[in-house]
Amino acid sequence: VMESIDGKFLDDVADKGAYIADKVKSMPGVTGVTGRGLMLGIALEDGLVSGSLTADCLQGGLIILTAKEKLRRPPPLTITKEEIDRGLAVLETALAAALACKDSE
Repeated sequence: VMESIDGKFLDDVADKGAYIADKVKSMPGVTGVTGRGLMLGIALEDGLVSGSLTADCLQGGLIILTAKEKLRRPPPLTITKEEIDRGLAVLETALAAALACKDSE
């Protein structure tokens, strides 16, 4: 395994992480993105992290972890751009639904 990890592979991982961070920063309800490479934490507005948000993501095929007001989901290092885009679409839809629910309270 270690022999297959070279500079290009690590550059690809860093590029994927930067791509995800850039896309997530523009999503509704996101207040920041922290981390390095694919190990990212997504900070959300107060009260936005909830069971319904994680359930909506799961229903869309995206498993996320919560930590206080942050989301975490480190993907496999071999994830493709198409898989990233699919997961980001699920996350954006779930965030929009969570914001609509929060706003109606």
